[in-house]
Amino acid sequence: MNTKEKKRKNIFEVLFEKNICFAVCASLSRFIGKGIEECSTDYTIIINQCDVESIEDFTFYQTDNYKQVFERKLSSDDYEFFKEHIDRFIKVKHNKHGRVYELKGNSFKASFDNNRRRIQNVVIKHNIN
Repeated sequence: MNTKEKKRKNIFEVLFEKNICFAVCASLSRFIGKGIEECSTDYTIIINQCDVESIEDFTFYQTDNYKQVFERKLSSDDYEFFKEHIDRFIKVKHNKHGRVYELKGNSFKASFDNNRRRIQNVVIKHNIN
C-alpha cells in the first residue's frame, strides 16, 4: 500500500491518538405508527468545545443544550470499531432514553465540569478587572 492509498483513520483512532476525552451516547428512538412499533438507536460521540479544533478531518456540531459540547454521529464503520473496542469503555448511564459510555479512567463528565469551571473563572476574573 503506497502513501496515496493510505487508509484514513476513523474518529476513534484520531481521538485516541490525540488523547482527547470523549463519550459515546446511544440514544433510543421509538416510533409508533399504524399499530407497529419501531425502535432505532443513534450513536454519537461528544467532545468538549476546546478539543474541536484538534480534530481536522471530522466535523462536529454544537449541541442544543450545552454550548461547550460538540457532537458527531457515528458512521457504520465507526460503530463497528466502537463495538470491537467496547472493553475500553464503561457504561456510566443507562435509562429509557439510551446509554452513555465513557473511557475507562478518563471521565468525560469530569472533563466537562473542569472545563466549565475554568471558563467561569476566566469570566469572573474578566468581570472583576
